[in-house]
Amino acid sequence: MRWRTNMNDQIGQRIAGRARELLGVSEMSGPAGAIDLTVAGPDGPAEHVQSAAIAALERGETHYTDRQGILPLREKIAEQSTIEGYPAQPDAVVVTNGGSEALYILLQSVVTPGTGVLVAGAIAPNVARMLVFMGGRVEWIPAGGEIPAGTMASVLLAGNPSPASGITLPHGTIERLAAAALDREMAVIIDRSLAWSAFDPAGMPFADAEIGARVMTAGSFSHAWGMAGWRAGYFTTPLDQRARMQELKQAMSICTSTASQFAALAALEGPNDWLASRRAHFLAIRDEATTALDAAGIPAIPPDAWPPLLLDTRLIHPDDRQAAAMIRQSAGVIVGPGSAWGPTARGYTRIRLDADVDTLREGIARLAAFHNTCG
Repeated sequence: MRWRTNMNDQIGQRIAGRARELLGVSEMSGPAGAIDLTVAGPDGPAEHVQSAAIAALERGETHYTDRQGILPLREKIAEQSTIEGYPAQPDAVVVTNGGSEALYILLQSVVTPGTGVLVAGAIAPNVARMLVFMGGRVEWIPAGGEIPAGTMASVLLAGNPSPASGITLPHGTIERLAAAALDREMAVIIDRSLAWSAFDPAGMPFADAEIGARVMTAGSFSHAWGMAGWRAGYFTTPLDQRARMQELKQAMSICTSTASQFAALAALEGPNDWLASRRAHFLAIRDEATTALDAAGIPAIPPDAWPPLLLDTRLIHPDDRQAAAMIRQSAGVIVGPGSAWGPTARGYTRIRLDADVDTLREGIARLAAFHNTCG
């Protein structure tokens, strides 16, 4: 079946190339000895989360679960989502293999070739590839912008906090945008993958709970609980739309790993002091990093949620792609071009606050030294 492998490779390359064309970016590579600030460092979930997964395995929980996800986990997700302003019922929650699968299922359910997708703010590069694969036609607006009067889009996709910058929209902004889209009978998808890693966990309930109940949301356990490799996520949707989305989930992956589901349940059940301590840790890292960068003359946008941190590197080069290439080759530090996340992040480069702490400090020191040669 070599011909099939070659064909699949060609299709994958075409999709990746079209996504880079959509975002206006190229692939990244680094010289020997380069420090990569675009990947997370060694991390892991709390002991009680790991223990829950081990206990599940020891109980023999090694078979398929309810295709929708175990009920106790769906109940906790629905409860938490409702508290945070997106009312959900357990029957309208589907557990997925991470937030990416959740977003893919939601998008694939409403996007067909030629469908207009209005993106408010930024999207992760892999989500851009999804839309290219589906044949969606992307229109960009600022995160807090208005829906264009003449738009032909039938889908609104927004992230809150922003997946590019970690910035949370001002109170009422996402509600206003969602209400305007729903009035136009658009499908509304809100990427909440960073919601649980927000430094202020209070949430932003909608003034009108009905609006929150009519949108679709995608969430993830990856960042807040250090569970990126565990592949635990979810989506919520109005109950009358859940069945066909669940069918797609089942066709793709049947159900999410049993051990991961019980680990995710333990994360939500607490104790919560571990997550509070984790928030405080990354808040301190954020403040240390932004202080060091500001001292070097590199303005940074303090995020409201980890892990992203956007750097204004326009003094190095106004084109963020060129700035990232120069930093990579001359400073030996790999940073991401903001353009990879959409035009609203153009002119900035992106690093991760959850990189290994010593690596992050060394990378910032190298950035500062190189930046001082560009004045």
